[in-house]
Order: sequence, then C-alpha cells, then structure tokens
Amino acid sequence: ETKEKRSKIIEAITAKSRENFLSSQLGKTVEVLFEQRCHDDATFFEGKTPNYITVRVKCEKDINNQLLKVKLISSNGYYIIGKLA
Repeated sequence: ETKEKRSKIIEAITAKSRENFLSSQLGKTVEVLFEQRCHDDATFFEGKTPNYITVRVKCEKDINNQLLKVKLISSNGYYIIGKLA
C-alpha cells in the first residue's frame, strides 16, 4: 500500500516536471529531425529536437528524415505541436 502511494506521488511529480519543461520551450524555434508519420493522425509528422523533445507538425508533403526548423506552439504534456518555420 505504501509502495503504491509513493509510486503515484512520483508519477505526479514526473508529469508536472515534464509539463513545466515542455511549457518552457514554447515560442522557441528549434531544429527537429523528423522520423515518421504519426500513427494516430497521418496528417502529422513526428520528430525529435536535439534535447529529445517529441514534436509533431502538420504537413502534407513527406518530411521524413529531414532536419527542419520548427516553431514550438503548444503542448499536451507529452509532446509539442509545432509549425514549420
């Protein structure tokens, strides 16, 4: 029981820390290496910043395996939605 309570506390702290970090990145323009189309929405591509933030960008053309500048717009707590700069 104690272990389960502590685990939930750590999960909450981790989620809040991740959310704060992602929020601190909003508004920045960074390079993103695009790796794949999103599985849950094929109109988006997904990639990583140099510090391993997952970024999704809506794009009709194939940008897979390209390093592109992206403005970081919003976050859902797990990844950032960006716009090609």
